[in-house]
Amino acid sequence: MSRSFYGRTGVDFRDTLSDGLSSLSPLIIEASRVAVVDGAEIIRNHAHDLANVSPREVGHANDGRHMRDTIEIAVIDQPNGVSARIFIDLGNVPYAVHQEFGPNGKPFMRPAIDETREEVHQVMAQSIRDNMAGGFNLGTQVRFRRFA
Repeated sequence: MSRSFYGRTGVDFRDTLSDGLSSLSPLIIEASRVAVVDGAEIIRNHAHDLANVSPREVGHANDGRHMRDTIEIAVIDQPNGVSARIFIDLGNVPYAVHQEFGPNGKPFMRPAIDETREEVHQVMAQSIRDNMAGGFNLGTQVRFRRFA
């Protein structure tokens, strides 16, 4: 008759493992959120550089800004992960869609995504590594709970 590990040793790993995994989950979510924002900022900055700008001091947006200055990032928490939406409020800059997709427009969002893809992947990976490294240390001692 085989006995469980606990029965043979009196050491219960279940609580330690459960505690470790439950504390790791928020860490992974936060590291992912930071990485997504880091990647989105690279794309937004490149889109800003590519966006068409009128030579006027005041932009054509309803609030007086240039289109490139209205590019924003929204972080979206989803049940299966985190994503970012890089967008321009079409209520403020109604011509932005024509600039991106129109026959005489000068696209700036899609090229920004395509041209920064490798850099974004590298920055996101490094961001996750950096944020996860501070959250746990594999070299730390493991605590065991002994039961009588």
